[in-house]
Amino acid sequence: MKASIVGAGLVLPLILEPASGENVLSANRIMPGCRAFISETAQSAMDYFDAGECVGTVLGLAQGADLQSRLQSPQGSRPFCIPTGVTIEQMARVVVKYIDQHPKDTHQAFTSLAYIALGEAWPCKP
Repeated sequence: MKASIVGAGLVLPLILEPASGENVLSANRIMPGCRAFISETAQSAMDYFDAGECVGTVLGLAQGADLQSRLQSPQGSRPFCIPTGVTIEQMARVVVKYIDQHPKDTHQAFTSLAYIALGEAWPCKP
């Protein structure tokens, strides 16, 4: 199940826009998918799509941070340092917890909030 969620999140992130005109990139819009992923409650195709969008975003941030560190000099800074062995589910839980603790910010871009959450959870040590 989780492999298909990751695939959906990486392939189809911005195809559908809600009729309400809500910001498709906001935490308000993406958080239900994160919750469906971590609780494994996705039932419909849309639930799987939304979960995949969450996972794809979080995984993309993690892989982007890793790539950034490889392209920079040894003195370069990384936005966060996720330890080896941390699962995508653990990363998603960290992001959900952070956003839940900052409800006034849920109108902001999910990516920005997830970036901050991962940085606070796993800051790089000097």
